[in-house]
Amino acid sequence: MKQTQRPRPKKEALFVRIASTDDSVEFHDVSSFIGKPMPFKNPRATLAMRVTDASVAFSLLHLTKRAASGLVAKDVEFPRGPLARLERRISEMELASPLAVDHLLVDINGETQTYTLVRDSNGVIELVGEDGAVELPKSALQITIAFRSPNVKQPIIVGFIGHVGKPETTETVRRAAAMVLFSISQLAQFRVITDVETVKVPSAPRSVARPARKIDERAGIILPTWLYTSDLAPTLVAQGTVGVEIDLETANPATGRLLMQLTPSDDLIAFFDQYRTSIEHAVTQKLRGFLGDDEIKLITVDIVMGAIEGGTVERLRNALETCAVGFDATPTQVRDHIPA
Repeated sequence: MKQTQRPRPKKEALFVRIASTDDSVEFHDVSSFIGKPMPFKNPRATLAMRVTDASVAFSLLHLTKRAASGLVAKDVEFPRGPLARLERRISEMELASPLAVDHLLVDINGETQTYTLVRDSNGVIELVGEDGAVELPKSALQITIAFRSPNVKQPIIVGFIGHVGKPETTETVRRAAAMVLFSISQLAQFRVITDVETVKVPSAPRSVARPARKIDERAGIILPTWLYTSDLAPTLVAQGTVGVEIDLETANPATGRLLMQLTPSDDLIAFFDQYRTSIEHAVTQKLRGFLGDDEIKLITVDIVMGAIEGGTVERLRNALETCAVGFDATPTQVRDHIPA
């Protein structure tokens, strides 16, 4: 019997994750070191990517100290076997039932769970659906996650091997999958392909949910806003306000970007979608100008670790005050408001 020819790779890459000095994580491309000694002494994870016309596959391996030592002791290898298995699995899934953009499948312990993939305007995703429990093994846990991105035509599949919690304890499938996706979202290429900025990880089983932040614990501002056409002689479309609030619960330190929620007033809401990106970019630039990239990165790490303090909230409020005059905005450009 003639075997089906496997799709030819359009791109292959291998990355290694290491810890940085500020407790964030960084992926480094080591594709040029394949067949050569590992360039890093203490790798935390490896991540292989292969793109074909049929799929985009990622193989993520979280390393124990012993596994990291073994990896460093030999030449760098590209994990073609695990990627080939992932490609066969996504082909089977697509034949059975093509994946939809708003659904995500999780294979774990021989069972498949289906979740709705909810995505907000910042590209923050959340898995929604009935949850199941999984007993974490002594050895590494294996998870396969499949979904479809609005950015590419191929389905995406992620294979994970590693630990997501203390062995022989109970975890939820949804939380385990979210932790895997959060880990891989530190890679810029994954974020571009999937349109995922970061992932909301559910609270641990039996943990107490964090209470909602009080007004004086939040960083927000109401901005007067004027929306104009993009014509050479712009005309006013609508005038109102935009509420801007920094997300102090969710962040991705790898991007060095603070996430925010924009809420237009009723006067602007019918037109706002085409202006959202330019206004968000303008606010981001104001924050960067006031805080600087280094401080923003430290704040995103604090957000991920749940360590935001009152002084940091006050700094964010002061940064937002640099926008207080309001904006004149077109769909592509924004400037500080100039009174008529």
